[in-house]
Amino acid sequence: MAGLTKYTPDKNGPGTDPNLTLSPADTCSYYSFMTYSFIQPLLNLGNTRPLLTTDLPTIPQHDDSANITTKLAKEWTKQRTTTLPSLTLAIYNTFKSDFYLAGFWTLSEHVCMILQPVFLMYFIKWLSTEEPESTPMTGMKYALLLTATNYVQACIHHQTYYGEI
Repeated sequence: MAGLTKYTPDKNGPGTDPNLTLSPADTCSYYSFMTYSFIQPLLNLGNTRPLLTTDLPTIPQHDDSANITTKLAKEWTKQRTTTLPSLTLAIYNTFKSDFYLAGFWTLSEHVCMILQPVFLMYFIKWLSTEEPESTPMTGMKYALLLTATNYVQACIHHQTYYGEI
């Protein structure tokens, strides 16, 4: 086919250009990544003036097309050596960890979504009871559990839809 050239990765490998800086997503702490606070300096800059293309950080190495293409090319090369090569299996092997991590985040989010009404039920029962053994500490425990599961579910939700899918 005219105009198409074979992909040849950089001889040093993807992501080895010394002129490129790492993405804030690659260098931030786990907490910063979960809460997206690593993007705060860019938001502050955008609040003071319109952002320019040069202000934007580089793409995280995990999402870099050169890295993904290299991984997929390796998996496809492995598949071509088998008796029945499968592009689907090569894609699966390339993104296997992403699939399972997305499944973990989705399962965790749904567990939180199930726990929230349960904790709300216990909190409402605590509010409606007039028993002397029903202490304010019990009500605060249910309220705290409800708040914590809501916060965890919000963090997980954003990781599911920004970080993995």
